Amino acid sequence: MSVDRNTKPHLDLINFQGLATKLNPDLLEQTQLQVCQNADFYYEFGSLRKMRGNSRKLSAIYTESAAAKPCSWIGFYKSQDFSGQLIRKVLTQLGTTIRVVASDGSTTAMPVGAVVGSESTALSQPNKLFRSHGLFDRLMLVTGQDPFKGGKRGTFFKFDGFRTSNWGVIAPGRQETIAQGFESSSAFTASNCTLSDEDTIAYYLNSVKMLKTAGAADCYFEILNQIAQAFNSTIEDRGELRVYIPQDEFRNLATSGRAISVYFGSDATFRSNYHRYDFRVGELAPGWNTLVFDFSTVPTGNTGTSAGNLVESAVKSYRFEALFNTAGTAAAVDLYWDHLVALDIGTPTPALADQGDDETNFVASETSVWSYRVTFVNEFGT
Repeated sequence: MSVDRNTKPHLDLINFQGLATKLNPDLLEQTQLQVCQNADFYYEFGSLRKMRGNSRKLSAIYTESAAAKPCSWIGFYKSQDFSGQLIRKVLTQLGTTIRVVASDGSTTAMPVGAVVGSESTALSQPNKLFRSHGLFDRLMLVTGQDPFKGGKRGTFFKFDGFRTSNWGVIAPGRQETIAQGFESSSAFTASNCTLSDEDTIAYYLNSVKMLKTAGAADCYFEILNQIAQAFNSTIEDRGELRVYIPQDEFRNLATSGRAISVYFGSDATFRSNYHRYDFRVGELAPGWNTLVFDFSTVPTGNTGTSAGNLVESAVKSYRFEALFNTAGTAAAVDLYWDHLVALDIGTPTPALADQGDDETNFVASETSVWSYRVTFVNEFGT
């Protein structure tokens, strides 16, 4: 009987060519070291040593309003520049801001969700969100989402090594201008309800929670005489509002007639010149609802009602109302209001011409074909 002997252990030695992290990996030999983690490099000897511990990266603890804030996410950016040199950046969320960490420990704020024409203005990011990121070509795509609460999220953004910007392409007609962001419940005047700030159930960043007074059959809150906001009246459905209705509260909404109403006024009060848009319980559902407002026509019948003549280009007063059935008036009911926006037109404004006129004009005919073209331009003009 013969017994096979186990192979003796052996060690292959490979002559590595040292550490090179500044070049494109495609230009390196297979035996060239590319990654060095948790180690110190000694220039005198050209050697590496495992670090004994770690040290603070930031030059000082990050604070907002004199209060220390956490670092809830770190992303490492690496991409090749046109010159072939690698760009390395450390991107992180400190408190409610997104920042780039410099080699000396200082940080620079990177605006995320900046409004058009004001790149220095950034939307604050909710703390402690689950963030994920990935590199696609030379872009780092970053998401921020609460996996357990679908409405709680941060602005998705991309980073190209130099600046941040919104992630994705906005479809024609979907560019939003926030008319009411519901940032603070204290800005509104309430009737038959109490208001509070909410960031757990939110479509955008935060919402206003409306808690109906027990026994009341209807309640509302309003904000008057704000900066004028334009809602386009030449194309239908140019206004939207998000409302969250908890499943247990949905059954308490009015089952006959209107259940939710939204008022738009062009005066400092609602005594005249307003539109009221009504939504019945059959048009609503438990969870998030998107209420759509059509300013191209005057609301009548089941759609709503009006008084005077609303100036759609100068809306400055808003009222948000909820009505309840008789059985539900005794209990307290809560609704969440968030993100009232005006949408852009999303189509060209052509100089319409008759058949055979100057070909530089759009032709108004049944055979006209309208199309969109999306062009991406990077910071180098390519």
